[in-house]
Amino acid sequence: MSYQLPRGDELYHERLRFRLIDFILVLEALLALAFLGMFFYQVYIGPIGDDPPPDFFYLLMFFIFLGVVWLLANMRYLDISLTPETITVALGRFKKSVPWQNVAAVEKMRGPTWIYGYGFHLGLTRGGWVLVYNVLGHSALSLELTGGRIRRLVFSTAHPDEVLAIIESQIKR
Repeated sequence: MSYQLPRGDELYHERLRFRLIDFILVLEALLALAFLGMFFYQVYIGPIGDDPPPDFFYLLMFFIFLGVVWLLANMRYLDISLTPETITVALGRFKKSVPWQNVAAVEKMRGPTWIYGYGFHLGLTRGGWVLVYNVLGHSALSLELTGGRIRRLVFSTAHPDEVLAIIESQIKR
């Protein structure tokens, strides 16, 4: 968890570390290395088991897990940026910017935020599409949006009261 000083015209900037991703990242990297090891074992020492898969299978699995490691390594931080024009929330390459005129209301989430799950995802509720950027161990804010398909943007923050005050001041302008 960390707060960073605003850059340029930012009103607020925050970067949260997604520690659950770190744990999963290590597991995925170990699996990738295991498949690479099995590939070399089967190529240079001998077949694995009585009915071994072809050599390329282990190499293919290594590259698949390597791709997952790359994707997860990219999602280790949740960045929140509030400028005079927009709010931007990003988890790795998954980024959403919303102009203030498209924010109808903001509220601090009551109860457990895990109901929406952790990480980045899009879900359909009775009220419409919900876009979630949620990090384990932090409070969350929910923005009601107008215009567009996404009706609610939910994101975690280490400083919900401060962010809430800034958002409320921006949507009242």
